[in-house]
Amino acid sequence: MENFKLFDPMTMDSNTLPNVAGNYVFLLRKGSQLPKVDIEPQIPEVTLDGNTYQAIYTGIASKSLRKRDYRNHFVGNNASRSTLRKSIGSLFGYDLIPRKEGDLKYKKFKPADEEKLTEWMMSNLLLAFVENAAPKPLEEKLIAELNPPLNLGRNTNMVNKEFRALLSKLRCRPVIGSAEHFTSSMKTTIKKQYSHNLVIL
Repeated sequence: MENFKLFDPMTMDSNTLPNVAGNYVFLLRKGSQLPKVDIEPQIPEVTLDGNTYQAIYTGIASKSLRKRDYRNHFVGNNASRSTLRKSIGSLFGYDLIPRKEGDLKYKKFKPADEEKLTEWMMSNLLLAFVENAAPKPLEEKLIAELNPPLNLGRNTNMVNKEFRALLSKLRCRPVIGSAEHFTSSMKTTIKKQYSHNLVIL
């Protein structure tokens, strides 16, 4: 994490983030943790400015760290434009809806859930960033060396493999209002009713 700087969305102005390309790593604040699911991931630790943090996701801003990290991730209110937002919201179990009416390809969360997601991210995450005109090689290195649990693409590390599979499944849940969602909900309801009606002899 050499040359990385720390950004705190709760205390620092977004203009602190440079309007140039670069790499970034999202960190959990001390005492914070990811939403609990059936599989608990192993989260790598990094040291920055003498403090130790847990790294949950790394990515690149091809044009602007300020726009990508702050406007799209922290306060974007549109999970379809942020892999990180979509992953964290999926861990919380928020329902997916179309980004636009009739468009099932791009998904986001309900406005109230997007708002809750923003509040959680601002309160629980910090951002480490570094300016970099050619960020791709460093991104691949960080994914390979850190293995952040929320990085799904180009991550072949066996550690957290099961967690990544679960997260991928949660991210691909049917959109609310779709026929696929209706069928999935019916199966879940029937399964629950069946389990409640079991009699042990």
